Amino acid sequence: MPMYMQYPQWLSPEVIPGLPIRWYGLMYLVAFGISYWLFNVQIRQRKIQVEQDTIINLYFYSILGLLLGARIFSALVYDPTGKYL
Repeated sequence: MPMYMQYPQWLSPEVIPGLPIRWYGLMYLVAFGISYWLFNVQIRQRKIQVEQDTIINLYFYSILGLLLGARIFSALVYDPTGKYL
């Protein structure tokens, strides 16, 4: 029994064929951008008391964790050779 999932051939991960922009990367970029904007709106309305450096650090480590976690998950789940297990 294989321990990986085969990526469907009919589903293309590219937003525009031929460009290296994938739909899930674009989704993460939009999500981080909107949440960063909403944080700044709440700071301007004085609903939360947080410094700008704290928010930038939060987003830096969140994006770093997302990239590392996605790569590790991809290597463990989608690798058909099983050399990472």
